[in-house]
Amino acid sequence: MKGEPLHQILLVDDSETIQLVILGILDSLGLCADVVNSGSESIQALSHEDYDLVLMDIQMPDLDGYQTTRIIRNPASTVRNHHIPIIAMTGNIGASERKACLEAGMDDYLAKPIYRQELTIILSRWLRNSLPGRQVTIPEYMMTSQALQYFNQENLLDRVAGDLDLAQCVVRGFLQEVPLKLAEIRMALERVDAIACERSVHTIKGSAATVGADVFSMLAWDLELAANSGNLERVSHRMPELEAQFRELKPVLTGFTMAPTTPCPGE
Repeated sequence: MKGEPLHQILLVDDSETIQLVILGILDSLGLCADVVNSGSESIQALSHEDYDLVLMDIQMPDLDGYQTTRIIRNPASTVRNHHIPIIAMTGNIGASERKACLEAGMDDYLAKPIYRQELTIILSRWLRNSLPGRQVTIPEYMMTSQALQYFNQENLLDRVAGDLDLAQCVVRGFLQEVPLKLAEIRMALERVDAIACERSVHTIKGSAATVGADVFSMLAWDLELAANSGNLERVSHRMPELEAQFRELKPVLTGFTMAPTTPCPGE
């Protein structure tokens, strides 16, 4: 990338090897980062500079990722932006770890070892909606690469043994189902009904995974975990993103259903 480098990302990790890997991936994407080696150093950096995203290691020697995140989210801390997206990086990314990350105030997760495809998905998701007033340039191919798997057509066809007619029927059903479930989530939020909210988001997550809408399913999974922990504020905060991602996904899936085919059962 030519011109003045962008320093919108803060990388927090005490491993030089991991730092080199991540910096290499970022460089290949036309992005760059400032690097610190500990949670306390990240607090200092975030207190003096504006960033758009933090890549946060969980296991660190002074303050771990959870403690550091809680300080960042604390309005009384010296951090300039308490709402900055924080992406956890951990070797253990099971359900309990994901829940712990959410409860600490983190926004997303990356499993170690870090792979280019997963990091690209995270960056495309969070740097699109950067801080108000900040201009962040993301390479165009990050938004269109097959690595993002907005619609993994091969996986869908594999699930239905290559039956294109059936695959198109499944997608049509998905396109009809999701708006209903989104409305159910909104009503559950109005009623402060975490159980109903979790149930509807869970349905979206499973349906999205079935049709091969991997990124959409991942986002729904995040909302499901939040609802499960009773964090409806987080669900409400990310609902516009869930709805926007469906709007982006809809024309792609609609195009898939346009090829000549036999009618679905019941149509």
